[in-house]
Amino acid sequence: MTTGVEGLSRLGGIADSLMLRTGGCTGCQLSGTCRVCRPLAKVYQEAKAPLDRYCRHATTRR
Repeated sequence: MTTGVEGLSRLGGIADSLMLRTGGCTGCQLSGTCRVCRPLAKVYQEAKAPLDRYCRHATTRR
């Protein structure tokens, strides 16, 4: 709101950066390019859900 209309052009980049999987997926070689919803994946991880429930790369990582 404080940057006005010009700030709208940055929203796409901000959303993309928030979707990157950082933390919580240590050891996964695909974590830098993964686009799975990070907040949702975090909830699954905290619930100790099986990896294949929230990770599109579960079979690739094995």
